[in-house]
Amino acid sequence: MKYKSNHNLLLPDGKTEVKAGEVFEYDGDISSFAGIIEPVIEPKAKEKAPKNDENPETKAKEATEEELIRLRGKELKIKNAHNLNIETLKAKIAEAEGKADA
Repeated sequence: MKYKSNHNLLLPDGKTEVKAGEVFEYDGDISSFAGIIEPVIEPKAKEKAPKNDENPETKAKEATEEELIRLRGKELKIKNAHNLNIETLKAKIAEAEGKADA
């Protein structure tokens, strides 16, 4: 367990010296110096849940599809393909592909 020393301290092993304010790990009996140390409690990292209970894999697939559509718009040299609303971009792609076929 981790502890913080409030004073300079020599641990019971006789070799390890701990300065005041220093954090150290010790797994032995602390009864002989319990009054001059305090335990250090590290907060646990919280897991972030996906918003609106959406599946992260589904969200990633949607992003990939959108990227493919934007890439196709860029290939067809549609202006602002990177900024257009995805539905507008799809319409412009269909229009551009219709002109290419004619």
